[in-house]
Amino acid sequence: MVWNKLRGRPTVEADRGAVAAGGNQTINAPVATGGSIIATDQGTAIVTESGGQTIVVSEGANVNVYNVYTDGLIDAPIPARQRFLRGQQLQKSNCHEDAINELRAAFDDAATDSQRGALHLLIGISESVLSQFEDAESSFRRSLSLFEAAGDSEGMAAASGNLGIIFTKRGDLGQAEHYYTEALQMDHAIGNRRAEAEDMGNLGILLRRRGALQEAAGYIEGALKAFEEIRDIAGQARALGNLANVYLDSADLDNARTYGHKALTLLRELGDRRGEGLVLGNLGNVYRNAGNMDRAEECYTQALAIHREIKDLLGEGDMLGNLGLLCADRGDVQNAVTRFRQAYDIFYMIGAREELEQTTLLLQQLERQQERKPRKRGKKQHPEG
Repeated sequence: MVWNKLRGRPTVEADRGAVAAGGNQTINAPVATGGSIIATDQGTAIVTESGGQTIVVSEGANVNVYNVYTDGLIDAPIPARQRFLRGQQLQKSNCHEDAINELRAAFDDAATDSQRGALHLLIGISESVLSQFEDAESSFRRSLSLFEAAGDSEGMAAASGNLGIIFTKRGDLGQAEHYYTEALQMDHAIGNRRAEAEDMGNLGILLRRRGALQEAAGYIEGALKAFEEIRDIAGQARALGNLANVYLDSADLDNARTYGHKALTLLRELGDRRGEGLVLGNLGNVYRNAGNMDRAEECYTQALAIHREIKDLLGEGDMLGNLGLLCADRGDVQNAVTRFRQAYDIFYMIGAREELEQTTLLLQQLERQQERKPRKRGKKQHPEG
C-alpha cells in the first residue's frame, strides 16, 4: 500500500491492522499484526508495500533524508512495541527529546540485535534533528554494528546512509561519500528502490557541495525519476528543491526559481514544515542573487520563523546568516554584525564546524569594515560672547 495525501482520500483501514489517512489528519495507528503502519503528522510519511518507513528530515542548506528502518520492532514484545510507537509519534510531532527518552526505555524489552539496531537508528535521527551530531554518529555506529551482527542488509544500508548525512553536516565529505556509496550499493543489491533514490539524492547533494554540478544534477535527476516511478510525492519535492539549488549554483536563476516554487507547492500540500522552511530559505538565495532584496528578506524571515517553530537550530543559524548577508548587501553593517553574531552563537553551541568557520570569516571582515569607517564628529562649540 502506498498512501498519497495529495489525493485527499478519507481515512481507510488497510489489511491486518495497518492504517492510512487522507487530508490533514493526525492519526495514531494501532499495533499492526503483519501489515504496514502510517502514524503521521499531516502526511509526511509514505509507507512502502513491505512496511518500511522513510521520514523526511530536511535541514541545513539541502534536503537530506534519514532512512527510518524499523524491521522487527512491530513484532517486539509488547512493552518495547508500545514505546516504539510512542517514540515515532513524538518524532513526527517534533518532540525529539521526549522521543529519545521513550526509545531508550524500549531497550530493556527489545528481543533481537535487529530490534536494538533499529532503536539506535531512530534515536540517532532525533539526535541529529536536535543538532547533536556527535551523539547521532555514535548512535548510528551502534546501529550499524548491531545490524552487521544480525546479518541485516537493509538495516546496514540505512545506518550507512545516515552516517553519510552526519559526516556531510560535519564537513567530512570524504567519509560521507564512503558511507553514501556503501548505502547505494547495498540498496541497489536488495532492490530497495525508495532507499536507492534517497541515496542518489544524498550523493547529489554532496557532489553539489564539491562543485561537481553536472554530476550532482545527474544523481538528483535519477532520484527524481525513481520517486516519480514509485509515486513518492515527498521524494519528488525534495529532488525538485535540490535541483533548484544546483541551478542556483550554475547561475540559472530562472530554472532555480521555477524548480524551487514547484518544490514549495508540494511541501505545503504535504504539510512538511521543515521542508517548507528550507525551500523558502533557498528561494531567498535565488531572489537575493537576482537583486530582489525585498523578496529575499520575505523568504528568509518566513523560513527563520518556521525553523524556530520546529526548534531546528541549524536551520535557524543558516537563516540568521542569510539575513546578515542581506544586511551587508544593503550596506547595513551594524545589523549584519548582529545577525552573524547570533548565527555564530548557534553554530558554536551545536558544533557545526563548517558554518562556524564561514561565519567567523564574515564577522572578521565586517568588524574590520566597521573599524575603518570614520567616526562622525560633533560641531565645534563656540563660546558665547
